[in-house]
Amino acid sequence: MPFDVLNNTELLWTALTDAVLAAGATIMTGAAHHFTPFGVTGLVLGESHASIHTWPQRGIAMVDFFTCGPVADPQVALAYLQQVLAPTHIESAMMIRDVVDAPFSAPRPAPQTAVFHVAPA
Repeated sequence: MPFDVLNNTELLWTALTDAVLAAGATIMTGAAHHFTPFGVTGLVLGESHASIHTWPQRGIAMVDFFTCGPVADPQVALAYLQQVLAPTHIESAMMIRDVVDAPFSAPRPAPQTAVFHVAPA
């Protein structure tokens, strides 16, 4: 991905928050930070969390989505980011994290984590 995309805090923040909303998650709070001389980190918190970390000098972005419950779909977030950021290469992994049994009366769905590594081809 181009340096100017991976170093653009406003563009990446908008892409991340729009991806979270497209996936069906709720945004409660978040922040983005631009590093000197370059690089961006953004974090969105809700019932789940999403983060993006970039290394513009290497053409790399890493995105994590941790979802809780059956509503938010990390694959939708990935598709959204693919459309908006147009990376040339993507590596992704989906992990289902088992929830340790706790004394709650209602069954809980397992959280999902999607890790997307966007790198030069």
